[in-house]
Amino acid sequence: MEQITSRRVRNIAFAAILVVTTPVQAFAAKVALIIGNSEYEHASPLANPKNDAQAIAAKLRTLGFETLEGYDLGAADMAKMAREFAREVRSADMALFFYAGHGIQVDGRNYLIPVDAVMDDELSIDFEAFSIDVITKQMEYTQGANLLILDACRDNPFQDKLARSLKGSTRSIGGAGLSEMNVQDNGSGTGIVFATEPGNVALDGDGQHSPFTEALLKHIGTPNEPITTIMSRVTGDVYRATDQQQRPWFNQSYTDEVVLHRVAAAPAAPVETATDAPAAAVSVVDLEEEKYMFELARESGFAEDYQAYLDFYPNGRYARFARIAIERLQGAEEQTAGLAPAQPEAPNVAAATRAISTYDPSLPLVLNVTQHVIVAPATQITEQALNMDRDKRREIQARLNATNNNVGTPDGAFGPNTRRGIAAWQTSNGLPATQYLNSLQLELLTSQTEATYAAYMVTQSTSSGGSRSSSSSRSKKSNGAVNSFVKGVGEGIGNAFGNKLFGN
Repeated sequence: MEQITSRRVRNIAFAAILVVTTPVQAFAAKVALIIGNSEYEHASPLANPKNDAQAIAAKLRTLGFETLEGYDLGAADMAKMAREFAREVRSADMALFFYAGHGIQVDGRNYLIPVDAVMDDELSIDFEAFSIDVITKQMEYTQGANLLILDACRDNPFQDKLARSLKGSTRSIGGAGLSEMNVQDNGSGTGIVFATEPGNVALDGDGQHSPFTEALLKHIGTPNEPITTIMSRVTGDVYRATDQQQRPWFNQSYTDEVVLHRVAAAPAAPVETATDAPAAAVSVVDLEEEKYMFELARESGFAEDYQAYLDFYPNGRYARFARIAIERLQGAEEQTAGLAPAQPEAPNVAAATRAISTYDPSLPLVLNVTQHVIVAPATQITEQALNMDRDKRREIQARLNATNNNVGTPDGAFGPNTRRGIAAWQTSNGLPATQYLNSLQLELLTSQTEATYAAYMVTQSTSSGGSRSSSSSRSKKSNGAVNSFVKGVGEGIGNAFGNKLFGN
């Protein structure tokens, strides 16, 4: 069982875009607690909860949420995260809780199951399960809107175990799924979302996500739509995708419309007349801000940045050009993915480091150090947002070694040697030597070392006789350290970024 400790993530890059443009509304404190439990120690693991929670966390960060995240947590870690969440929601304008994993109902109360729970007898309920009332009670102190999303209605092996142990007891375990919930509201109200109707079982799904999370990811970021409308669409998608077997359930007591992704409408073209000069001046400012955001996307050349522009200005002056740019970029990625790079006869590190002056499909694409890369902040927070596990960190260390910024044996621990290596690499590229990475710098490092990294790994494998360290052999994520390095780095920083790196 692998535990990933909680982390607090703020989307710095997204916030920076909002700072340089006029915000739709003043920055609101939006806090989300996300937990996904898959690797149960005393029951069969679940395929999707961890994937679901990570995808929801990434999506919420794009909507301006500060996220507190935990995956495959035991009882002690779940309590610790709940306490941290309780501190944050006191001043939040919106508090959101998402959970995916096992859950049960006992005496009409709902409990979430940590991955280390045994659940053999009645005492397990009080000492091993996590009562969701702990979360809802803390939400009562907020003055803003609350939203609970529970994808915890999967077919639960603990249900039968507890039912047998509680036979003849004064306590009773409910049927499949979770029970209805009533929450006292002191703020703007609360919404409670179940993946299916109370008392029913939701499907975990055969794909990367459960049917419920798949639909939620599709709709939750819809600009300017209230959560009530979004949940209606999610319900319809899930109902159809499961052949009418699963119908999500939503209950809410909001006193006003709650919108998770509020964006500005496209500004009207300025009309200069003698009587409305002040209004025209305001429009010019708005148009300059729109132009600045479009120029950011054009300078970076990323489809994601063009899409960010369209999210803010779906009918803007440059909307048509942004959509054309996205289509071209996506088409170029598909063509690049279909190209098979030529295989070198033997590793040659010196030859692999040649500067590429013209485009050659048989050679790796090396990105340029643009002003956009130079000014993008690289801090401890931006590096945490990359969601790198130990395998990914080992790959970064190997890539730094391939640039002749030696950090020692790749061990997945970013100690002083690794920090000095990152700073040296940053300095050699004209970047601020912060010793921390962000997504743009990671993409730059990867592009620079696509050839040298492969050669470096071959030489390392040859020198070690093909042996692997004991720590790599114990990894549950992959049976091949090198393969997991190359394949895994795309996770946590978006599928589009991963496609750029590896042509998947």
